[in-house]
Amino acid sequence: MSEKVISEIKDVFEIQRLKSLYCETVDILNDPAAVTTRLAAALAEDARAQFGHLGPFAGRQAIINYVLNDMGPALAWAWHAVHTPLIDIDGDTATGHWTLDLRVKLKMAPETVHSSPGRYVDKFQRTQDGWRISSLLWINES
Repeated sequence: MSEKVISEIKDVFEIQRLKSLYCETVDILNDPAAVTTRLAAALAEDARAQFGHLGPFAGRQAIINYVLNDMGPALAWAWHAVHTPLIDIDGDTATGHWTLDLRVKLKMAPETVHSSPGRYVDKFQRTQDGWRISSLLWINES
């Protein structure tokens, strides 16, 4: 196998791990310090995000603030299950597409679990510290 192919496989695995880290992080909303630290490590400083009709959010800190100040107080818990990653590497940038089964329990209605099927369409950039998420787009398909 060529060195280029091996490098691309490594990049794909790093991006899959990064996306998993992001999903697990937004599922641990009861630990704001961990959320802040982990999202700061996962997101590019100039990252952008759109979550369905919510957003756009511009910049790492704006995304972290949304997760902590809007999602955190509203959700008792969240569970992201991402599937079928399709990742394309183009030098120091990449795109990633995932299907998603998102389940949440709202604090104001703790007896009900809400399920939202959807997709993530993301962009990534390679930095000197590794891959970072540069754009998050969540499309609600329910």
